[in-house]
Amino acid sequence: MVYGTAAKGFRPGAGNTPVPITGADSCEANLQALGKTSAPTQYDPDTVWSYELGEKATLLDKRLTLNSAIYYERWNKVQQAVQLACGFGYIDNVGAAAVRGGEMEFNFKVSPSWTFAQTAGYTHAVLTSTEAGTGLVAGAKLLNVPAYSFSTSIVYTHPIAQYKLIARASNVQ
Repeated sequence: MVYGTAAKGFRPGAGNTPVPITGADSCEANLQALGKTSAPTQYDPDTVWSYELGEKATLLDKRLTLNSAIYYERWNKVQQAVQLACGFGYIDNVGAAAVRGGEMEFNFKVSPSWTFAQTAGYTHAVLTSTEAGTGLVAGAKLLNVPAYSFSTSIVYTHPIAQYKLIARASNVQ
């Protein structure tokens, strides 16, 4: 099967926890370095358009499955944490981003009881434009988006009366 998808999504905005600008824990200097007099009290919704093209194949009398996909996302008003040197932080809409990548999955039924699986993925996620006062620059990587991901697993399945014993060993990177 070959497929393609296009989808639009969003995350709602929300309020931020106050960041102190007076007293011993003051973050005023850190905020001023970003051109702000205070942290934003809230952040706006963000939106994303996602495009994917992929395939799913079953081979060798359904013992082997191969799945793969490539994707591209246009993300606007990206919600991202801004961590201040004073130890406090807040969420802000930091700009726009582009995310592109691909993934592959391989599953092989070695025997009726044993299945081996391997996955790999690549993601390139960067800001394409930034908002003033965020301290970020276009070209910076998005937080918490790994460039590469891999996993390997082997699964043992055995029926016991009306139940199924399932044992799995996995490695995720």
